[in-house]
Amino acid sequence: MLKACALIALAVIAAPAADNVSRPVPRAHATQVVGAAHVEGSSPSLPWPEGAQAAVGVSGLGVVAATPSARPLPIASVAKTMTAVLTLERRPLRAGEQGPALTITEQEIADYRDQVAKGGSTVPVAVGEQLTEYQALEALLLPSANNVAILLARWVGGSVPAFLAQMNARARALGMTRTTYTDPSGLDPTTVSVPEDQVRLGEQAMTDPVFARIVAEQDAVIPVAGTVSNVNKALGRDGIVGVKTGNSEEAKAVFLGAATFQPAGGEPVVVFALVQGLGSLDACFAAAQRLLDAVKGALRVVTVVARGQVLGSYATPWGAGSAIVAGADLRALVWPGTTVTAVLRAPDLLAPAHPGSAAGALDVSVGGLATSVPARLAASVGAPNLLWLLTRDVTISRLPPMALLTWLSLSLAVVAVLLALVALLRIELQGPNVGLRLVSRPAPDAWSVSETEPAEVTGACVALLTNMGAASGAAWDFRVTVTTLQGTFPAVASIVPASGDASATPNVFQVEPRSSVGLLVTLWLPMDVARAAAGDLRVSIECGATRWPWGRAARLQSGLAIPQVEVARTVERWNHGRSRAAGK
Repeated sequence: MLKACALIALAVIAAPAADNVSRPVPRAHATQVVGAAHVEGSSPSLPWPEGAQAAVGVSGLGVVAATPSARPLPIASVAKTMTAVLTLERRPLRAGEQGPALTITEQEIADYRDQVAKGGSTVPVAVGEQLTEYQALEALLLPSANNVAILLARWVGGSVPAFLAQMNARARALGMTRTTYTDPSGLDPTTVSVPEDQVRLGEQAMTDPVFARIVAEQDAVIPVAGTVSNVNKALGRDGIVGVKTGNSEEAKAVFLGAATFQPAGGEPVVVFALVQGLGSLDACFAAAQRLLDAVKGALRVVTVVARGQVLGSYATPWGAGSAIVAGADLRALVWPGTTVTAVLRAPDLLAPAHPGSAAGALDVSVGGLATSVPARLAASVGAPNLLWLLTRDVTISRLPPMALLTWLSLSLAVVAVLLALVALLRIELQGPNVGLRLVSRPAPDAWSVSETEPAEVTGACVALLTNMGAASGAAWDFRVTVTTLQGTFPAVASIVPASGDASATPNVFQVEPRSSVGLLVTLWLPMDVARAAAGDLRVSIECGATRWPWGRAARLQSGLAIPQVEVARTVERWNHGRSRAAGK
């Protein structure tokens, strides 16, 4: 009764433990440590022009600052920037290409006369004149020819209204939400924009190397007009490489300027400034130059994330854990006052895991420019030990009824198997348990050749019978075989107790409890087997014996290898001796 109660108690305890061990090990969740957002420095004070509106930007960063409360105002010939961008997007040119030719017709002569009458900037043209696409863009952007803007609009869009629809659609795609184009040249005062939109457009335009090359030209040669000059008189000053001027009665002076800049520790960038609404282009040039210089002085290359910096951590329910660190440096060009956001994207971790293992990435946004830094484990995260698995928080009361019955049944079955193993072990310890092993081969010089005919090579091995049980055991029916390269065959052998009479060969060997019996196994090998000089001889001995449980009969076997060369040398010595004897 007591044993039965103990078994039931053991099963009740084992049920939740078995459930604990069988359940999957929980994954570790990551916790972000690095700040989700911070501001790099404070916004600088910029020399905004009085009585005008302006904006500044940097390639890769977009617009970084602008005058507040800007209104959509006429932009005059700065509108030709979009005309050129759309032309190069729809009719792209590679560096060095002139592109297809555009033939001047009576339509273009009429456009030219109309623009002259309206007081717009033009270049003279003649019927039959051919302008390459590249030359047309030069006429558009350097002397700011309104008539060429209309020519390109009709060539690219099929008609001026269709081209205007494309201009406005492209503006929306670039995020220029406060810009409206009503003509391709900007002469119409209803073509309006704000400085921020034009800075965005300037950044996009300067990514095209053909556009950038044209706006950096001081002059160009057009077939009929001859040499035309760039109206951007700021070109070449303090790194200014473009972009476009505008000037009209309604718009006053407008200038979109771009300058190259190499920040310390960073890659070259292009800095942009747009000044809108001053009284003259010279005033716009000066104001834009001051803004460009201020932007260059404020830009900084900073280490946003350092290699090895702690980004987060993993913690497991069993107490293991590791920091999550950055796998690389992240250096970025930053405008002071820019908000930097960081989000750790680390998957749930399955232990064990090694130091340096990938742990997701840190997604970083610097002023809207997104990038990522690989994350790594700083230390190893070990798997839970057996004690934790057995004792984690599951109790019998939390097991579903069917699961409880299942685990109780399994636990009882495990207990029954353990008891059966104990019983078998007791039988083994109390009954006979005889084992057989060949323990040594003949010494190399212990082989000999018999004097009888036919001659045979003979040598003696030692075998050992052991009885690990608590009762007497026996071994019988000994058989010896020899295996060579030619195959396996029975061997002539004599098996006697090592400590007994060598002439007596008992059929059955008795082995006392907890004792051993040594056997002398003498072999007789035929000459054809002994003479082979390659490979090994494998000698095997087998017998019947009493084994546990209950002293049942079993066949035992043991073997060992003998280098063939040792036996062959014995034959050589014997042949040599016979030859010497015959010579006498």
